[in-house]
Amino acid sequence: MEIIQAKAEVGTVFSQAEARGEGETVRVEIPQTGVSLGEVERYLRQRLGRQTIVSGALRRQGDRLLLTVRASGSPGRTLEGTEAEMPALLQSAAEAVLQDTQPLRMASYLTSEERMEEAEALVRPLLGRGTDKERAQAYLAMSVLLLNSERAREALSAARRAVQLNPSDGASLAFVGASEWILGQHEAALASIASARAAFRRPGGGDGLSQIARATGEPAMLSYARLLTRDHAASVEASEEAAAISARGGDDSGMQSYLWAAAQQSALGRDLPSARRLAADLPRTDATLLVRNFLEMETAAALEDWPRALRASLAIPNNGSPDAAAMDARYLVRNGRVPEAAELAAAMPNDCYPCLIVRGELAARSGDPAAADRWFAEAVRQGPSLPSAHSAWGEVRLARGDLPGAIRMFREAQSRGPRWADPLKFEGDALARQGDHRAALRRYEAAIDRAPRWGAAHLAAGRSLAALRRPREATEAYRRALRLDLSAADRAEASRLASVQSARP
Repeated sequence: MEIIQAKAEVGTVFSQAEARGEGETVRVEIPQTGVSLGEVERYLRQRLGRQTIVSGALRRQGDRLLLTVRASGSPGRTLEGTEAEMPALLQSAAEAVLQDTQPLRMASYLTSEERMEEAEALVRPLLGRGTDKERAQAYLAMSVLLLNSERAREALSAARRAVQLNPSDGASLAFVGASEWILGQHEAALASIASARAAFRRPGGGDGLSQIARATGEPAMLSYARLLTRDHAASVEASEEAAAISARGGDDSGMQSYLWAAAQQSALGRDLPSARRLAADLPRTDATLLVRNFLEMETAAALEDWPRALRASLAIPNNGSPDAAAMDARYLVRNGRVPEAAELAAAMPNDCYPCLIVRGELAARSGDPAAADRWFAEAVRQGPSLPSAHSAWGEVRLARGDLPGAIRMFREAQSRGPRWADPLKFEGDALARQGDHRAALRRYEAAIDRAPRWGAAHLAAGRSLAALRRPREATEAYRRALRLDLSAADRAEASRLASVQSARP
């Protein structure tokens, strides 16, 4: 029998399997953040803590090969196959060693490969074994694979159990927040993210994490928190900080993910030039496809291109996420496809903040203002710290001609999201319809202060300036709007108004 040493080959494949298990992006998106759960999962990755030595031997027995691999602290395993099957044997050997030495890493790898049943079978025995910290890690790994199996509520329960076992761990708290966000429980997510952010700032809050994971934890949590309260500029800044930390640490994947997030957050903040600039140099790969679809959706929505926004939204798998389903329903409503939106809404849970908002918008479009008000009131009750429901309620009231009611809702939104431009601009629209162009102009200027590149806000300011008989300033506002992104209808109007104003003596 011929004996062939296989230590180098098995060691290489072991390293590749381990790296894939640790670094592969898990294919679930946190809606409206542009960040995959693989990025949140980054915080729960544990270092080896000890050197793992892998050795092995390969024997030929007739036309068969027998590959034996051993790792320090684990029994050897022998696998059998033909010479043509050698690559598969090496891969299986690497997986076997990883499973024996680091089962949670192996579970992460299996999850990235969408081998969910194998991952769950590996993790479940670990839930009741070891110290509280070890069990917390197992529950966190279970939460990841449950989310990727579209079992979001079970995933949240597992993440909360991890927090009970290790209350000071920023990773566990971050994953609770991510799970709540995916379920549409945005008020709870805001509190969990704040707790995670505080944990990452404390000594020991990121025990066992890599240096990069600890360093990016706080700005990443800040980015998510600011996004929920619609402070888009601060959200972009925090994502860019996390990207810079990742770049300095040599984590190119993390850097790219955070920059994609910053691009999408820029689009949400009505800054489409910055969104395009950030996205221009980033790779277009299968791994970034979902994030690119989010960016496409938000860019189209900012330009009121509802068919394009709907196509992008429907291209994003919701993975059982009520939050993502609410986005699909919202753009169906905006496209006038009310029956399809109603079918989606009927299956939405009643504890999902964006789901309640879209039900209100659906009821308004269906001609039932009383039902719309009930849905919005419930959304406000479930998200008392959040501005989105009040702003959407204001838009619905504005559309129905209830100007005082719309203004009241927009001001409530401003009190909860003082750096959000949208409710300021929309209040300006309501005031302009009341004929109070002086007050409307103040709101438009405040919106432009928060979103300087929002073309529609400059156009609206120009209309109020013209109504206040300030023609030169109005013309300047129209021209500024034309240099920025506008919907097709707004661009046509801005061109006409600029021409008319310039022709006047």
